[in-house]
Amino acid sequence: MKTKIAKKTLRIQTFFLLLLFILSCNVFAGSGEVDLGGNIIQFRKAISAIEKIPYNPRPIAANTEDVTGISEQESMVLFLQNFKRVQISSPANGKTFFHTDPGNWPDITLVGYIAMQEGRGGITKPWIIVTHGGVGDSSFVGGFLTHIANVLYANGYNVLALDRRDGLLSRCAYHDDQDLTPDPNKSQAAFPYGNPIEYCGNLPRIFREEQVKEEFKANSLPFDNSAFSPGDVLAAAQFLKNQKGAAKIGALSGSMGGLNIIRAASIQNEADNDFDGRLLDALLAFSPAGDVNTLLYVANANQFPCGMAERVRFYSTQIKGTGIRNFDDDPKGALEDYFLLLNGVSVVQELKIPVFIFYTLTEYNDHPNEGMAYKSKTDMMMLGHTMIMSLLGHFGHNWRSDPYWGDKVVLTYFKLLLAHNDSRIGDDPGFPSLGPRINNPYIIDLKVNKKDADMLLSEESIVPFILKNCFD
Repeated sequence: MKTKIAKKTLRIQTFFLLLLFILSCNVFAGSGEVDLGGNIIQFRKAISAIEKIPYNPRPIAANTEDVTGISEQESMVLFLQNFKRVQISSPANGKTFFHTDPGNWPDITLVGYIAMQEGRGGITKPWIIVTHGGVGDSSFVGGFLTHIANVLYANGYNVLALDRRDGLLSRCAYHDDQDLTPDPNKSQAAFPYGNPIEYCGNLPRIFREEQVKEEFKANSLPFDNSAFSPGDVLAAAQFLKNQKGAAKIGALSGSMGGLNIIRAASIQNEADNDFDGRLLDALLAFSPAGDVNTLLYVANANQFPCGMAERVRFYSTQIKGTGIRNFDDDPKGALEDYFLLLNGVSVVQELKIPVFIFYTLTEYNDHPNEGMAYKSKTDMMMLGHTMIMSLLGHFGHNWRSDPYWGDKVVLTYFKLLLAHNDSRIGDDPGFPSLGPRINNPYIIDLKVNKKDADMLLSEESIVPFILKNCFD
């Protein structure tokens, strides 16, 4: 009996301590500062609302037209009707622009598509940066991201669909409009010494036409696995703040792009970069990569890490200010430095902004240990949450399995975190949920210990393997 009373008393005390903390956050927020207490309340509301969204998966993730009522080709056409092409400069080393330190490699050029709400009130509406996952044919023009950019814009958001340094739009150029084949003289290779038009044939024709119309000549750098392209996200956010007057900015991505936005938020307040603090206000990451070192331990080939070593050599010897030791002098140290930049789990707990991570366990690109490692960290955060589900797929594939659920998650999250009191911002995907369910039965609790994150990731370094198999 005494034990029950003691537990009840402890819960009451904890509640009042939390309430006191939230109130104090509001009191000391001050003019122009972050309302941390309000953020915590809205974040918890968002998570609760997301957990209640009905989930009715289709057995095969295929064409989504039968659910959304619009084909992916039509979605691309609509996208180009509303979104205008822009070019954004980003620092080669991900932190400092060329004008700050002329010793750097010249700034690179990113391609993006931007849509801003019309009218005088448009400038006050939140912005969402949507960006892609890995490299090559994972460019953001895939079905999900083009679609979700349209949906966000239709619900009142200003939107920037960003193609980072490792995407097709920022590295591929094409011949004239009579011959839209990739042009090797205007394109940039994804890998050092590689084919400059590799993957470029995967870009949909409608976007190739845009590249030709702009007479685009690529100015990018080798694929970096998200080691330096967090700076691409921050460069885009800085562009929105300086050029468009953006006040609130959210970011959405997944896979390697999910790692990218998490790391972007972790460096946005660092003193040694050229970006304003607090550019990003909320993150939504679908199945983000957790630790590339661990990923390589479960990979089924060694060509990938060998190619990675060449990228490390390039960034460490050609670009100043990366923080990576010179590969030619110390290959082991350079690789170790690089892998420190490819771990999102290690920095997620440092974030001062809301971060919601969704992770699935049933797709070959997703690894349960990484999802649980993120959960171990976010469970200790006031403004962090990792939701693990037993169904769906990887990043865009999960949207294909249930487009309504995917859209509703994105709209619910950003509505409650960035525009909860703004009636101009909606949360309607534009099509009904299909199926009988009114909830989501596939959310699972794996009872992850809050201290288990390090144990869930590899305790060994892949670096000796790379050095032995790629250079001996």
